[in-house]
Amino acid sequence: MQSKELLHRIVLLNKEFDRSRDFLAKYRWFVSPEDSPKWWGGLDSRDEIVISAILVQQTRWEQVEKTISEMKRSGVNDLRKIASLSEKDLDSIIAKINFHRSKAKTLIEAARLLIKSNPSREALLSIKGIGEETADSILLFGFNVRTLPINYFFRIIFSRISGKVDSPKYIRDIVLKQDFSLFELKLLYAGLSTVGKANCKRVPVCNTCIIKNLCNVGTGKADYTTIHF
Repeated sequence: MQSKELLHRIVLLNKEFDRSRDFLAKYRWFVSPEDSPKWWGGLDSRDEIVISAILVQQTRWEQVEKTISEMKRSGVNDLRKIASLSEKDLDSIIAKINFHRSKAKTLIEAARLLIKSNPSREALLSIKGIGEETADSILLFGFNVRTLPINYFFRIIFSRISGKVDSPKYIRDIVLKQDFSLFELKLLYAGLSTVGKANCKRVPVCNTCIIKNLCNVGTGKADYTTIHF
């Protein structure tokens, strides 16, 4: 997809996502003022975003929410407290999370980094257990840094929209060269993540998709079986 066409599609996508706030909320994305932590699952703080962004990897969001609530009741839902814990103590608190032992170590390392200074992408990526999507999610939703997390849904959705496969890095680079606001970047990620979970699966469910009229597969101009990822 040419860059001008890609940017035009993103503007149209965000208009649809903004009109579909109630639908996004069903998947725990809450369209809010651009600097609010509420975007990310309705959470209350930057610290809770960091914690949940690490815990949610290969774990259902419902379980993460339960664990965050338990951490809040125990008074360990902030990074300074987590930074002071031993791995053993934190592991016992997040024991219902998949891969809890390794995540306890990752979370403590991240907490010790983030209480000292504003994070950089490179510093976050240096921590074992934090990949590019997690680092960018922490930066965008937790620290209000202009960046764009990229996940599997970006590749599959944009490929079906255009009828050809574009690399996620290409999409990210084009978007970040423009002057999209924090609100627009958060809305794009939240909307695409919602559509990916709800509709744009391996076998897409196009009839109920909120962006089907913007998509070549949704409008019948392309056959999803011919688009290989």
